[in-house]
Amino acid sequence: MVSNICLTFVLPFIFLIAPTGVPSSILVSEITSNTLTFIWEEPLCGTRGDLIAGYNYTLSQSGLLLVQELTTSKNVTLDDLQPCTEYGFNLSARSRVGEGPAEKIVAWTAASGMTMFDCSLLIGKTVNMI
Repeated sequence: MVSNICLTFVLPFIFLIAPTGVPSSILVSEITSNTLTFIWEEPLCGTRGDLIAGYNYTLSQSGLLLVQELTTSKNVTLDDLQPCTEYGFNLSARSRVGEGPAEKIVAWTAASGMTMFDCSLLIGKTVNMI
């Protein structure tokens, strides 16, 4: 059985670099009228540079930065959001050497009795449903 393990060797003569890849598989795992939960995986093996120490994330709405935080987990729940509203979520991996590039996704909170698709229609945006 092949395992999905990425080995990082730290040798004294190798220069460590910041991650060159973005966190992978970023998904919105829970949507309510006032909460969005995001989950993700580490950047792909070979793009991590050094061991991943944490993740920087931001949440914005209409260009206004609402949250800017650092976490060591691979998920975050953001609450106290407005119903049926579009939010931008930026996420980057951080190692002890530095920060990698950010990946941005857009998500909508729901409203009572409405899906994310319904909300996207209400605010005039299109959304790809999986």
